[in-house]
Amino acid sequence: MAFEDKKIKCAYCGAYLFEDDDIVFCPDCGAPHHRECYNEKGSCALSDSHGTNEQYDADNNGAFIKPDNSNTNRKEQVKCMMCGTVYDKDDRTCPTCGTPRGAGFNRGPFAFDFLGGVPADMDLGEGVTADEAKRFVFSNTPRYIPKFAANKMGKKSSFNWFAFLFPGAWMLSRKMYIWGAVLTALQVAFALLLLPFMMSVNSFLPDDISSYNEIYSIVSQNFDKIGFAVTVVAFISTILNFATHIVFGILGDYIYRNHVIKTVSRIKNESEDIDEDMRRKGGVSFFLFIIGILAVEFLPNIIYSFI
Repeated sequence: MAFEDKKIKCAYCGAYLFEDDDIVFCPDCGAPHHRECYNEKGSCALSDSHGTNEQYDADNNGAFIKPDNSNTNRKEQVKCMMCGTVYDKDDRTCPTCGTPRGAGFNRGPFAFDFLGGVPADMDLGEGVTADEAKRFVFSNTPRYIPKFAANKMGKKSSFNWFAFLFPGAWMLSRKMYIWGAVLTALQVAFALLLLPFMMSVNSFLPDDISSYNEIYSIVSQNFDKIGFAVTVVAFISTILNFATHIVFGILGDYIYRNHVIKTVSRIKNESEDIDEDMRRKGGVSFFLFIIGILAVEFLPNIIYSFI
């Protein structure tokens, strides 16, 4: 049942019910509740109307819901579709993660699923659910969560264009610091090995060069000036650099999934403030992404100038 489309509310707190909410139904009248609301009340919020003409009509999509008298002062609430925080409907954004009010993401033609169709309670490994992984990943979850689910089902690889184009910077941006540092160092090393060849070629290339055929012809004619060893080193470094991009473009999602599962599992078992550690260790660092790109772009020239 698309609860949000039918505007069905929790019988206890009066908040709209969403597809990924943990919902329980009264065994007597069928009234829907958030599980936490049902546990807080200890019974159906509409138990006073059981057996009367005012009983909740489950077959008529809840034609009547009588609010619980002890709960009339509670404000209507909504659930953040990103981090799961329940907050007052009057607030425009989630107070925890800043996501715009979740109800607006699941109506009509503008439906948006932060889990990419994966069930919120699906175990992605080591007891980490899709909903918990979503909170950790935070950015672009409709892409990553289905990839993690596919990994869980046995598919070990998919292609990640960001990991292919910027392997070190992407790893750093996703806070995989060791992977990011190693890959960035490798890219810097490959660029450094290529520099002697590029500088030799640039020394005799004319400014009005217009095609790769001309470059190839001029390099061939001046091969003795470049040197065999310099050319071989440049060729090998280029091949290794390209292979690195390919490998991590293919394995990036798999490596990231393992990082998410292990980190979230450790946070759940050891953290004293799970929400804070999820935000601190998860998400994306745009700053580190820029640092990774700048390191690959400029560090080889800086190092070469001191050699």
